[in-house]
Amino acid sequence: IGKLGKINIDREFLFNSHILKIEPISDKVNRDYLYHFLISKSKEIENLKLGVILPALDIDRLKKIKISLPDLATQSRIANKLNKFWELSKELEKELNLRKKQYEYYRDELLSFKQDNKIEWLTLGEIATELYRGVGIKKDEAIEGVGHPCVRYGWIHTSNLIYFDKCPFGIDETLIKNKRYAEKNDLLFVITSENIQDIEKSCAYIGKKPILVGGDIVIMKHNQNPKYLAYTLSTGDALLQKTKGKIKSKVVHSNIDQIKKLIIPIPSLEKQQEIVNLLDKFWELSNNIKEGLPAEIFLRKQQYEYYRNKLLI
Repeated sequence: IGKLGKINIDREFLFNSHILKIEPISDKVNRDYLYHFLISKSKEIENLKLGVILPALDIDRLKKIKISLPDLATQSRIANKLNKFWELSKELEKELNLRKKQYEYYRDELLSFKQDNKIEWLTLGEIATELYRGVGIKKDEAIEGVGHPCVRYGWIHTSNLIYFDKCPFGIDETLIKNKRYAEKNDLLFVITSENIQDIEKSCAYIGKKPILVGGDIVIMKHNQNPKYLAYTLSTGDALLQKTKGKIKSKVVHSNIDQIKKLIIPIPSLEKQQEIVNLLDKFWELSNNIKEGLPAEIFLRKQQYEYYRNKLLI
């Protein structure tokens, strides 16, 4: 709700009833200036919701947002400066997306084992030494940086990590009666999702301290390389298996029995580590915000936000 976009089309076009079009008065408001100003108010706009089941934007409240309007010449100068920062970020994002596609292609080819007819393919039911669900952790019980480390399914959805060693959230252990923990090298599967593509999304926990796990997550114990399993379960082939037979709805569910049926290639532990070493390098290049393109994009966005806030005051 309240996501903003700018369309540079000089002809008429159709849009459905779920989209609101804002047409500024051309002799008073620069279109790009208005766009950047509204971006600066995006959090405020996203909170202008009506309804719960199918929320909609409260247009009456949206109309009441006040906009600071200097003269058109000043608006134009501000918009031009911000456009340069914005366009640079978008160009870098295009390059990063291309790099991610290259990584995904290389990963899928490497893990297809097309040239190895002797590779053993096993179900997760055959690989797992134990599979069990976590126990419900309410959203308001998980507090950032406080209590015993815990993980909920929503964080796995949004973090997009292949593996992790620390949890950003914690919980008071006394709030949970039948505790369920994940330990080092365990694999975690999300079994509740708002879309089919993210169902059974998985990642490996490689931290030293046991963490509490929420109820919409399945924990899998095994004797394989955890990173290898996580990479293999992120391929296009694994995604096809995970989504097969799932019905599109507001909430998509899975279970332990369905996870057991997933089939993946299992080479020797030595080969698994070789593959992990290669894929770690590629993944870092396209995902680590401390280095390379991701780091530059992060800095450019910060730069854009800094100048936007300075110029629009």
